Amino acid sequence: MIASVCRDGSFDSARGMIVISELYNISYNTFMARVRRLKAAGGLKGDQHRCELVIPYSDEAPVEKNLDIADETNSKPKRKASGVTQKESMVAIKKAWNDHKPDNYLRLDGSFPLPLFIAIETQAKRLNIERPKYPDFVIEVLSAVKADPWWSAQSFKPSNLFGWSAELDDKKFKNVEKLYKSPYKQKIEFDYLSEEFWLKWYDGYYEVDKVIFKTSADYWESLDRSSEETDNKAAYVWLKEGGKVPHHWTGHNDQTTRKFRYLP
Repeated sequence: MIASVCRDGSFDSARGMIVISELYNISYNTFMARVRRLKAAGGLKGDQHRCELVIPYSDEAPVEKNLDIADETNSKPKRKASGVTQKESMVAIKKAWNDHKPDNYLRLDGSFPLPLFIAIETQAKRLNIERPKYPDFVIEVLSAVKADPWWSAQSFKPSNLFGWSAELDDKKFKNVEKLYKSPYKQKIEFDYLSEEFWLKWYDGYYEVDKVIFKTSADYWESLDRSSEETDNKAAYVWLKEGGKVPHHWTGHNDQTTRKFRYLP
């Protein structure tokens, strides 16, 4: 398609490659996904306004990836801003990976590679997962990895699992989807003594900005002492002295939602 509008292998247009996608009646996003793939393979130099085709000379047949899912995903409309920046998302994903990966998987240290973030975002976009939920998405996939004999035996880094950049092979998409939706997952252990856990759990339901831990003998004593819960900006968590699993907490008896009736 590019060759059909080239002169001596070169393309030059102020409007860019949108003129080619219009000429062949192809979605611009889908067409540009193919252009990026061609450029990555070394078949194109330059940018979408001015470029040159590179004709390889080789007796070897090229190995092609099946990128139908990538083309379909990349052609979807751009999603609305979620309020979470790319940098914030990278930090949260890195923590989720390092905290929940199998011991034999490689840590994600140093700066976060942009192609890895693009791959995770592309995977999430296909599964209709918004940016604030990317860490939960990664944790769900890793929980399935830990429960699977083959996946758990590998020594993978994040890109082995999620891919690299937006041009992902169909197999990579299907593997991640299968893990994400798998009913077989290792139970996630929660730290009920962590303020971070509670603030995340309550987010979107209660306007609390701190957690106050209190001790009581049992659930009934906690109810009897409810008058001690005087700060309406705090979540109260009641445990036995030295205990790790609470027997009462803010929202435990909330009749308007089932979310807080049982601990995750």
